Amino acid sequence: MKYVMHLGVLHDVLAYGVLHFNFKAVREYYERSAGYFEDAYVHYDKLKSQMPPIPRSLYAFFYSNGKKRSFISEFMFSEFDYFKNTFDDFLLILEEYVDIPSRLLAHFFDEQGIEDDMSEDLTKSLQRILELEANDDLKVSLVTIMINWEQQRGLLLDYLRHAYPIIEKYHEQLYNSSIKLIAKLSSGRFFDNLGFYFSIDEDLSIKKQVISISYLNSFLVMYRYNHQKQYAFIMGKYAEVIVNKVLQYKDSTLQNLFDALSHPVNLETLELLNECEYTATKLSEKLHVSRQMVNRHLLQLNDMMLIRVSRRNGPEIYYTINAECFQAMQPIVARFLMKFARHGENISEEKAEVLK
Repeated sequence: MKYVMHLGVLHDVLAYGVLHFNFKAVREYYERSAGYFEDAYVHYDKLKSQMPPIPRSLYAFFYSNGKKRSFISEFMFSEFDYFKNTFDDFLLILEEYVDIPSRLLAHFFDEQGIEDDMSEDLTKSLQRILELEANDDLKVSLVTIMINWEQQRGLLLDYLRHAYPIIEKYHEQLYNSSIKLIAKLSSGRFFDNLGFYFSIDEDLSIKKQVISISYLNSFLVMYRYNHQKQYAFIMGKYAEVIVNKVLQYKDSTLQNLFDALSHPVNLETLELLNECEYTATKLSEKLHVSRQMVNRHLLQLNDMMLIRVSRRNGPEIYYTINAECFQAMQPIVARFLMKFARHGENISEEKAEVLK
């Protein structure tokens, strides 16, 4: 595999901003989903004394709760060409892109189901910001960006320009560590497993692909793909842990999934747990069934890994949806449905042939 350092550097420039503003939320999210790792944020701690200060007004660009990507990361993912662009190209994109304020608002409004109607009415936009279900710091940041966009864009570009060479130098010092990590990932079954994780091309030749390492996002597992069947992978230190965790659902069969979803109590339980966490007692009250029946269904759903324990409070156990399981089952269900969808296409082709 070809190691391309600048992709990991740019990701870490953005990741530093995310951790700077959201460290507690991001850490708690990954501890819940991946487990506790003592050295997960050691590189962030080492860099803090070297990095430039980030103006508080830029918070909205970097806001993340761990589960949802920050706006700046989403923007890079959609606008940056991982195979051609450099850091300077990314700065140029930010300088020339005219619709960033509207796109930034849509990033938060869409999350809360608000219609994406970004008019040029500044007063209307500001009013909608104040109505967002968000913390005050985020609202202030959004308002500041809307009112003084050019100034805030300048501050964002200044941060990126100052941060990039610092993190680039840090990556250079870790070059040998990057090569060792890539060799480790390439030597085992990691990339075979990655095919299940992402549903990527089964004929993928790993040797011809591009890879980069993120040190500030230890749990990053992502890729970009182009029409020449090239992949650019960006991996964190614990990428293998994340992939293996998802692979534990690989043996979940469609039959087991459909069996679990076919019972109305199971289905109603999942609907409720998708809204918020519940104890067996509260579920019993909501579903109007006995506590014993709820416990039986919770046990089945837990065995299927469709739900998980979110926390304990004395004797009470709180349950929530295990989103990772549903994410892992998506490609399995998709392949099952596609098999029958393509059958319909084949019939249409046969009919067309007859008509000829």
